[in-house]
Amino acid sequence: MFGWLCAALCSSLFMGEGPVAASVHPDLTYDVPVMSLKRDEVVFDQTVNPLPDDGWLGFEAADQLQLIADDFQLQSETDITRVLVYGNYQQGRSITPEYAVLDIYSDAQGLPGSLLFSQMFSMPDNAFSGMFELAPTNLTLGAGRYWLSVYEYSDQSASSFPKWFWYFTQDILFGEPAAFTLNRETWASAQNQGQGIGLTSMVFQIYGMDEPVIEPPTLPSPSFLSTANFYNDRDDNLFCQFPDPNGDNAYTGSGRLAWEVRFTENCELLGSALIDQPSYPFAVSVPHPSSGLYFIEVRRIVVNGKRDDTSPPYVQPGPNAANPSNEINPRYLLHVPKIGGGFKGVVRIFNPNPIQDAAMLLIAYNNSGQEVSSAAISIPTLGTRTYGVYESPAGVTVDAVYFTAYRDQLAFVEAREIKSDLTEVFMSYYSLSSGVGADVPASKAADGSSVGLEFTLQSGNPSDAYWDGIAVLNLDDATANVWIKQSDSGGNLLGERFLGNIAPDGKLLSVISSQFPFVPYAKFTIESRNGVYIQVLGLNGSFDNAVLKDSKISKKR
Repeated sequence: MFGWLCAALCSSLFMGEGPVAASVHPDLTYDVPVMSLKRDEVVFDQTVNPLPDDGWLGFEAADQLQLIADDFQLQSETDITRVLVYGNYQQGRSITPEYAVLDIYSDAQGLPGSLLFSQMFSMPDNAFSGMFELAPTNLTLGAGRYWLSVYEYSDQSASSFPKWFWYFTQDILFGEPAAFTLNRETWASAQNQGQGIGLTSMVFQIYGMDEPVIEPPTLPSPSFLSTANFYNDRDDNLFCQFPDPNGDNAYTGSGRLAWEVRFTENCELLGSALIDQPSYPFAVSVPHPSSGLYFIEVRRIVVNGKRDDTSPPYVQPGPNAANPSNEINPRYLLHVPKIGGGFKGVVRIFNPNPIQDAAMLLIAYNNSGQEVSSAAISIPTLGTRTYGVYESPAGVTVDAVYFTAYRDQLAFVEAREIKSDLTEVFMSYYSLSSGVGADVPASKAADGSSVGLEFTLQSGNPSDAYWDGIAVLNLDDATANVWIKQSDSGGNLLGERFLGNIAPDGKLLSVISSQFPFVPYAKFTIESRNGVYIQVLGLNGSFDNAVLKDSKISKKR
């Protein structure tokens, strides 16, 4: 469908004009059908066993009228494109140019009723001989029974021009026998009339399309799309966020709108997709179609409508390493609790925006830092969505449960969203034994506040009935060498230990209060000593499961 874009794209966008709304580009032409017209087909056929030497005169002259009509059936609403009629002139007459008329009548209890359509056609010499074709203009009929009449027209006297007759058969091929009239007002069955034989059916074919004729596009270009809808993500994939395709209420038909997306390079198609979702916005992350300069073409199309339609596309260069764009600001839920460890996790997301829905991908990573699963979600304005991880905790109502196939195998979850500061994302931890929960906000990597080399955790434990735990995540490309130190409330160093090496995209869990002798209100320092940046999450609880809460982590450097 987009082939007609190619010349304009090559001459304009590849010349460095940057992102444009294609609907306003002067080189682009949109007054073309939205897709190739469907080829017409035979929708009614009554050409079996014709009698070519016999027929019924059908003509209208200045002083005489004799018309013949036969009924036909349509199974669905149809655009009539052609009518093929079989007949000939009376023998021995000279042939001169004449006119043909095509009439369509409603059905009135087995006879022609009201005249629904009439069109006159200029006929060249010899056109009435044998089979000829009439192509009506703007003739659309609904499902049902109708009557068709074809006849020769002249403003001369009936005796001054050759008469045309319509071939008939002696078989009732459909419905009622043919009908005739001598005055346009009174129709009667033509069976056993005039010719002395059992006239029953006329010989003709009707061609049509059982879909309306497709018109040029009428939907405007989706001008509400912008470069903010297409970003690079942390894995250098293309992240796309699609809003409601009818967000501007431009379509008022009976169908629904969907997105059609194409990726092109040097005017060659790299790939395409149809985005047809029950709700929007919708987010998806895909590999970059090309490492070079490619283009994203997005248009909206009508799905399941009475009439197909489409819009001109929105076009922009595709972001990748060769064509950088604004990055997504990822956030991380640094620890996914294990059911086998006595906890269940719930992801909570709040959208405080009063006018715009939010779209997000929840991307799950295993202990090796590999992406193993994802879920596309949307959050309505001023709305909250709650999603269970593996299972739903007892007594907690969730909107859905994700990642059930990876029970106790996930290390952390990324919340990937364009303009990620719009929503608030938490992981809620629930104790299986007590039901007590703690909410820990997602860590933001982009602003630098949660990524560093040294962090402190101030324990609030007054006795050894409480514990402190941490999750350390390494999102760097090198292995992190992580140590922990314990100090008393006065800042005096009490000891230090090597916690472990954390591979890229890996995670380390530790109950740090068990690494040292208990000291009331101790302070813990977590360090990466080889210059690899880390993120740290803290939890605090009691061994009787009566207390569970997040611990404040402070970045030092």
